[in-house]
Parts: sequence; structure tokens; C-alpha cells
Amino acid sequence: MSNSLEDKDKLIALLKSQLKTAQFQEYRLNTLIQSAPLCIHEINLQGQITSMNKAGLSMMGMSNENEICGINYIDFVSKAQKPLINKLLKKAFVGEYNSFEFSPENSTLIFTSCFAPVFNVEGEVDRVMGITEDITLQRKNEEGLLQASKLQSLGLLAGGIAHDFNNILTGMFGHLELAKLKLEETHPAFKHITMANQAMEDAAKLSNQLLTFAKGGDPIFEIVSLSPIVADSITFLLAGSNVKTSVNINADLWQINADKGQLTQAISNLIINAKQAMPQGGTITITACNCKNYRNSVAPWLTGNVICLKIIDQGIGIADDLKTNIFDPYFTTKPKGSGLGLATVYSILKKHKGFIEVDSTLGKGSTFSLYLPANRENVSEKAQSINSIELKQSAPTKILVMDDEEMILDIVKEMLITLGYEVDTSLNGEQAIEKYQSSVKSNAPYDLVIMDLTIPGGKGGEAVIKELLKINPEIKAIVTSGYSTGQVMAYPQGYGFKERLVKPFNMETLEKTLNIVFTK
Repeated sequence: MSNSLEDKDKLIALLKSQLKTAQFQEYRLNTLIQSAPLCIHEINLQGQITSMNKAGLSMMGMSNENEICGINYIDFVSKAQKPLINKLLKKAFVGEYNSFEFSPENSTLIFTSCFAPVFNVEGEVDRVMGITEDITLQRKNEEGLLQASKLQSLGLLAGGIAHDFNNILTGMFGHLELAKLKLEETHPAFKHITMANQAMEDAAKLSNQLLTFAKGGDPIFEIVSLSPIVADSITFLLAGSNVKTSVNINADLWQINADKGQLTQAISNLIINAKQAMPQGGTITITACNCKNYRNSVAPWLTGNVICLKIIDQGIGIADDLKTNIFDPYFTTKPKGSGLGLATVYSILKKHKGFIEVDSTLGKGSTFSLYLPANRENVSEKAQSINSIELKQSAPTKILVMDDEEMILDIVKEMLITLGYEVDTSLNGEQAIEKYQSSVKSNAPYDLVIMDLTIPGGKGGEAVIKELLKINPEIKAIVTSGYSTGQVMAYPQGYGFKERLVKPFNMETLEKTLNIVFTK
């Protein structure tokens, strides 16, 4: 009898021990489920949610499990996806594992779920356990990377087209200007050449827009006036639209040191943004003024004299909770927007040591304010006619020109000869180095070298200048390019060049650049 009691006590003790172990294991499992960062939930055979962890409740915007229990899982799925999800859930109910993506009705959110059957002691499925994750941001990032890849490909294509186009424009500019020099203003053809030259200027602007899109690199600074940039942007972007403009720019507005192409892109993006904010039409107000002794705690690097450009629309405005994100790459509230417009503006302003801020009220419009350092020297544009260029009367100055395009070599050579220089040419970097070395050995070195930055399949300007500096550390050299993503064109002096010439260039720009180099 005693043995029977002992066995019974041992069995009870064993059962208690196993119960404690089971309770502990259940506690551990429940702790793991509740602390998991993903939504973990259970669904009964009728498709109703019977439990959900804290992460899941938070994802659903709920605080209590009672709010979710009893709701059919399929109710969270968009109408178009319901048949598929129903089919997959039925498979889980008969013992199959599966996963799928879905979105709620009228929502941009994307979820991924995986389901596993839970078996009872008889080996039958009595419920399904699921894990759901919000992958909306992941998909946006993937789309952003794809978009960036597409933009990069388009940028390379645009840059290549612009490079070749600028070479052609350089030749055409040269020939038209040389033709004008050989004609009197009363000649019947003079007017047509002048008009053709103006058309070339417009073509050059279009090419520069392609370059601005393509490069996105370091600014090529020059002293520019803001008014013509604003005027050109308005003409180009708002022609034929239902949007009016009101422009008020101070007549004595200071000039700025900026990359004209990049600044044009920034202003254009803001005008496009303002236009899209007013689909029913309205007025875009653009103002610009001088700000003396500017201070802003948000932009402590920008102090002193600056100019302020404001672009004001009467559009839908920006919600307060979105204002901190509008300059983020790939952030957009537009169904087909890339999310790169304002991010590009912010990047350009940053590269120009400027600052941008936004003031907006939902339903009443937005004001974007751009602040840029002013250039107080206000160098005025020379209105010298190409016909009045003073040709050199002194002894010829020897110049070596390197370019892989024979058309460019021919026209630049003729332009330089017209300006009174003695010219030699080279089609590649190796030949240029050899000719320069020979000129030094013969005690008749070139006074200046003009080099194209990029020579396909050979040494370009950056590589050649390193070799020439070894031969003559005091060499005077100018770098030219119709397209560059590097810093050589942005900071030519840092690479051994005295100046740069951006293609396409005309005779006036060529002469001006030469005079700067020879007077340094």
C-alpha cells in the first residue's frame, strides 16, 4: 500500500514539475511574442483574429487586444487581393505554410505576412499563426534606388549628348563670329548671322540645362545676376499655363557668385513646385532683395550681406507634420513625384553656402525663401560688340591648343589667329606633351596651352598638366570642357590651370579669359 502511495506522490510531483516547466515555457514564449518588433497574431478556423502582440496592435493603431479580437483578417486586405489571400489562408488551414504581400484598401502601405498552421493533440489544424511586417519604407527605398539608377543612366546619356552638342556649338559660334568680322553691318547677311548667333545662344542654354541635370556635381562659380535667371525660368516653365506671375526684384540687387546652371535648376524646381501646387491656376509671386548683416541661428555659416529670393504660391500648402521631411530625398506627397525636386534645391543651396527655408499654411499656400551670399563687387557685364574686339598689334604670342575634335582645333585656331596669336594644335595628350617638351628644348616655349579636359582613349587635360608642370612649373594653361562631373572645371587652379573655358564659348569669352591669364 505504501509503495502505491509513494508512486502516486512521485507521479503528482512529476506532473507538477512538468506543469511548471510548461508554464515557464509558455511564459517564455509569450514574453518573446510580446517583445518581438513584428506583428504576431493568431487566426481561428473562421478567419477571425484571436490574439495579437503589442507590436501588431501598435501597427494597427490600437492599444488593447480586445479591439482587434473577433475581426476577420480578410477585412484588412484590399478588395482586389481578397480572393488570393482567402485562397492562401485556406491552404494554411489544411497544413501548408505560405507567405504573401498585401495592402489595405485605399492605402499606400505595403505589408508582408507569412502563416503557419498550429496543430492540436489529434494532429489537426485548430488555428493559424501569422507574422506580419510593414515593408512600406523598404519598398520606397527600393523604388528610390531604382529611380536613382534610372536618373544616373539618364544623366550619363544627357551628359554625353551635351558634351557632343557643346563641341558642335563651339564650332558654330566660331564660324558665325568670324563671318561677322568679315562683313560690314550694312551687309544683307549681317542681320541673318546675328539672328543665327542668338539662336545659338538659346541652344547653348538648352545644352546647359542638360548638363545641370546630368552633373549634379561641384558648382562652377562665376559672378551672375539673378534677374535674367528668374526671367528665363518663368518664360521656359510657365508659357501657356494657367499660372500668372508677379515679379518684384530690386533694381540694385547685388550679384552673386554661383553656378548659373545649378542655380537655374534650383529656381526652376521651385517654380515647378509652385505651379503643381496650384492645379486650378493662381499667381506665383517672386521677390528678391538685398539683406545687410544677415543673421540666422539655423544657418550660422551664412552671415553678412546676402540676397533673399522668395517664391510664393497660392496653392494647397504643406501640413505641419510634413515640413521637416520635404527636403528629404525620395519624400513626396505627389502620386507620380520622384521626391528629388526639393532635395536637389537643398543640395544646390548647400553647395553654394546658402540656405533655404519654408513657411506654409495648409490650404493657403507656401513661401520658399532662398538666401545666398552676395558679391558686392558687382562686376558689370561687358557689352562690347564682337566687331569692336581690338586685335593684338604686338609680337605674336605662341599658344598650343589640344583637343580630340579636329573641328574644334580648326575653329579655335582661326579665332586665336584673328585675335593676333600664333597657334599650334595637338589631337591628343601624348602629342601635346611632346610638342611642349620640344618647344622648351628649342628655347621657344609656348606662352600658353589650352587643353580639353577629356580625350577618349588617351591623356586628357588633367593628366597632361601634371606632365607639363614637371617640365615648366610656371606654365600658363587653360582647361576646357563641354561636360565634367569632377572638380577640375570647378577649381582649375587647384590642378595647375590658371583658368577654364566652358564650351561652347565665343570669341569675346575667349579673349576675356586670355587677358585674365596673361595679366596674372
